[in-house]
Amino acid sequence: MTHTGFPLYIDLNRDGVKDFLLRTSFYVGNTGLEVGLDAAGYHNANNVVAGRRFSRSGYFLSAASALPAGARIGPRGNFSVRFPFMAVELFARGDGSQYSDMGPWAGKGKGVKDRYLGLKFVVDGEVHYGRARVSVTLGHHRQFDDVSGTLTGYAYETVPDKSIIAGQITGPDVITVQPEMLGGLAVGRK
Repeated sequence: MTHTGFPLYIDLNRDGVKDFLLRTSFYVGNTGLEVGLDAAGYHNANNVVAGRRFSRSGYFLSAASALPAGARIGPRGNFSVRFPFMAVELFARGDGSQYSDMGPWAGKGKGVKDRYLGLKFVVDGEVHYGRARVSVTLGHHRQFDDVSGTLTGYAYETVPDKSIIAGQITGPDVITVQPEMLGGLAVGRK
């Protein structure tokens, strides 16, 4: 399922409640243009994406971690940032050939394939951990959909406060959604 130009909601546990959101961002300012892809919790303030804060040019930013397969997602993870970005393209005003990329999902300007968002969400007052497998591409064309993501699967741990391994698709307590089912499930349809 490709995500460009509109929000994509993820109902992680398929209960009809949207838990997470992926969306493109587009900002035109005095110094140039910014096109990006963001990930965030939705519906509940305690639904958050794993990430980190860092400083660039005197600004503090929050970025969603691009976790490799095998990464442990759980209580010891960094879920302290709100509304983290995944990847951003920055274009200098007036010069169409000048751009720079930033963010863990930018992959040195080429994007990344099959990385994982670490997800922490609340179900019936209990914390659960999950992951969403996403590939990100960057276009470098000064367009709204220059930074886009493809969601290819997601899973969550059914046991509260138990870690999940990025890429793990089987286990007694892991619910995995296969790619062919994502269309309806991403928006909460059953």
